[in-house]
Amino acid sequence: LSALLTWQILRQRETETASVPIDKLGLALLIVGIGALQIMLDKGNDLDWFKSPDILALAIVAAVALAFFVAWELTEKHPIVDLHLFTRRNFLVGVATLSIGYLVFFGNVVILPLWLQTQMGYTATWAGMAAAPIGVLAVFLSPLVGRNLHKIDLRVWASFSFIVFAAVSFWNSHFNTDVTFEQLVVPRFVMGLGVSTFFIPLMSLTLSEIPPKMMASAAGLSNFMRILAGSFGTSLSITLWDRRSTLHYSELAEHVTAAAPTTQDMLTAMNHQGISAPANYALLDHILQQQAVMRATNEIFWLSGMIFLGLMLVVWAARPPRHAGSGAQGGGAH
Repeated sequence: LSALLTWQILRQRETETASVPIDKLGLALLIVGIGALQIMLDKGNDLDWFKSPDILALAIVAAVALAFFVAWELTEKHPIVDLHLFTRRNFLVGVATLSIGYLVFFGNVVILPLWLQTQMGYTATWAGMAAAPIGVLAVFLSPLVGRNLHKIDLRVWASFSFIVFAAVSFWNSHFNTDVTFEQLVVPRFVMGLGVSTFFIPLMSLTLSEIPPKMMASAAGLSNFMRILAGSFGTSLSITLWDRRSTLHYSELAEHVTAAAPTTQDMLTAMNHQGISAPANYALLDHILQQQAVMRATNEIFWLSGMIFLGLMLVVWAARPPRHAGSGAQGGGAH
């Protein structure tokens, strides 16, 4: 269905075609570099990152291949990826804000269901149900945003999305282990308001200074950078989440000793409920682990909110699109 709709929309919008030689070396370096990088990001947390010789080898391969790739592409007459696009201010700012924003956004998308399933007793289905409302408002509002895109500065649209993302992130940073399903769903639903004004305006801003003959290359590079940033978001968020959870667990465990009055009170209460050793110690350890992960989760959301606020300012480094307010005549607006 998607392919059919795409064909109907774009079949009359063909750009100039030209027969040029394939940049075989550039393509090979890209495949090797990005392939090694993706595997490194996927396996890094499981193998304890650079303590693993496999991860270290992948990192070296990725760094060398991508360094040669950049050098080659900047001098190649027909590059597989036109890196000169980054000399255009709006493309650079747009790709940077879109990629970093997607990195943080996707990290949150990964952490929430993981936390619900590993610590809150949710099944995969119910964790998905808690996260799903983020798409409801976006489905209905995105077409409206697209039709009215030219009426408001694209930077205002993008700033609004970052404000919503930041507000919801700070909202989520106050969750505790007693949070209900309804309390999880409401902020995810509100976040859909930001999603509807995130992708379309930022893509339009990114492509606003790109001539038609370079549009396909620019759109492809922008999407590539965004998807790659999503991979970084997954790996970085999980690694940070795990390490902060471990740190908080060790800090909390320091205060749980046999001589501590609060520990004795908890063990006594468990005994009165029919929970005796060693089950009461196992339950106490579970409570510590749950609270440690809760603290780490709250920190991830708080950090996300701060980054979104920063991106709200960064997007204003872009120039006002020339077509803004004039009916969005340029191809970048679409």
